Amino acid sequence: MFRKILFICIALILPNICLADGTFGSRGINSLSLDPPRMLSPIYDTAVVANNQPLEFKWMNEYPISTRGYVFHLYKGPDITEENLIIKAEVAQGVYSYQVPADTLQDGQTYTWTLIRVNSGGEKTDSSSHSFRVIKS
Repeated sequence: MFRKILFICIALILPNICLADGTFGSRGINSLSLDPPRMLSPIYDTAVVANNQPLEFKWMNEYPISTRGYVFHLYKGPDITEENLIIKAEVAQGVYSYQVPADTLQDGQTYTWTLIRVNSGGEKTDSSSHSFRVIKS
């Protein structure tokens, strides 16, 4: 009787967690390490650059074991295009921030930063992105 109940429970639950390709979860167990990175700062409409100090971009490390590194981009303006690209940098595993010198940023200008996580297999996530306006004080 217990086996029948267990079988019924598995039959009811398994389709909800198992995808057609045999992976598990909403995006698959193998894609858990392919979630886009979570940005921590700057994530508001404005970023204050005080006393000519660099602006530090920070993100969360959710998959330390399966992450090879990150690709950081900074664009001038809200459009993510090659002609607006100011900085493209590869950031090593274990580093969860990137500093941009204050003289790179203009007061009142809008910038967009994007971040891509590269997993241990070399696969890249979708990018996370955020636009903000710089206020220098």
